[in-house]
Amino acid sequence: MSINENHESAKYVRISSRIRRGVEVKTSSTALSLTSDTSSNVAIMAEEHDSDWSGGLPHSFDNAEIVSLASGVFAEITPLLTDDRQLVENTTLSSAILAAYKKADTWAVASKISASLLAVLLQGKNVYVGSVGICKCFLISSGTIRQVNVDDYLRLEVDGKPFVATASLLSNTIGAGEIESLADIHFEHFTIDSHGLLLLCSGAFYQNVSENEMLGAALLSSSPRSLCASLAEVAIQRLSPSDPLALCALSVRSADNRNVAPEV
Repeated sequence: MSINENHESAKYVRISSRIRRGVEVKTSSTALSLTSDTSSNVAIMAEEHDSDWSGGLPHSFDNAEIVSLASGVFAEITPLLTDDRQLVENTTLSSAILAAYKKADTWAVASKISASLLAVLLQGKNVYVGSVGICKCFLISSGTIRQVNVDDYLRLEVDGKPFVATASLLSNTIGAGEIESLADIHFEHFTIDSHGLLLLCSGAFYQNVSENEMLGAALLSSSPRSLCASLAEVAIQRLSPSDPLALCALSVRSADNRNVAPEV
């Protein structure tokens, strides 16, 4: 008998009280079916930045644009939640994700916004990640944590030593008009063990909560929902009300162990 994989997801979103500084998270999943031995889940995280880093007044006074951008990518990628074995081939998935990112970039250029965009597609134990900007994805498994996506913080060499610039200096964003290939969205593909957990987070979160704190919270949490709640509580105590905050947790575990807490 095959062992099916069951996914769980949870999210926490707090938009900024600052003009034009928002975040959006969207998730969707498919249930196990008679034609597939895996379940699927997609998560989209988008975070808006100052449009030109100048500090000038924006042309919008709400969170509508970043919501529209995330919704557009979500609509493009959710059809990939399918039992079609040909569609879930790595090459087909990467092409579809790249197409979604190109559309998002074109839309952002036209709307004069700049944003980070992180897309995670989980098919059974296979994880596909597209990343532009500063949102990060961490893998928590077997008592360890590591970043699995590539961010676009500008890497420099200062006095012969590597230096990572702050969020105001990025090598690429959605809205820069530079999405042409998979290299521009840092496409990643890897497998995740049963009881593994993926944590997607916005810039303000991981700049104020350490990886050790993320790992400790995961070890104490019984579900993605409780993990998001506990980590959000920690972050809120360290952030100002003007800081946007977004978290999304995705877990995978064997269907015959659904009542067992994730062993992350």
